[in-house]
Amino acid sequence: MADQAILTTSKRLVPPAPEPAPDTMGPLELARRMRTNGITPYTRRAYEEEVTQRRYFGRTMHVLNAPDAIRRVLVDNHECYGRTRASLRILRPLVGAGLLVSEGADWRHQRRTLAPAFTQGRGPARPSHARPNRRSDGRPACGTRRAS
Repeated sequence: MADQAILTTSKRLVPPAPEPAPDTMGPLELARRMRTNGITPYTRRAYEEEVTQRRYFGRTMHVLNAPDAIRRVLVDNHECYGRTRASLRILRPLVGAGLLVSEGADWRHQRRTLAPAFTQGRGPARPSHARPNRRSDGRPACGTRRAS
């Protein structure tokens, strides 16, 4: 009930997120959090600042919330950024060879194919195969019944 009140009185929808991690944590706590959920190691800064970075197990992780920074990494300068072999070994069985893990020509092809779906104000809000099937007079077609 309290969650519903927050959504109705707030002007901005804030999606659910786990409790932020403490600013300092040891390697065992970090490993426990990472095993539980991939975003539980994020500190409050990762939710509030436009760009943050933190070292995990000898590697630097960046969290980008600023649209310009995201565009720079994912679109304009993507050749300079990559995933580690370990992250690819983990992600490929989960997500396949899609946009998230592909690189080079495969990435460019997939990105161009998907770009229209992420462009605001372009095309229908739903793909044609997801629209309700209606006749020209507005009544349901194909033997479907209108709810009474």
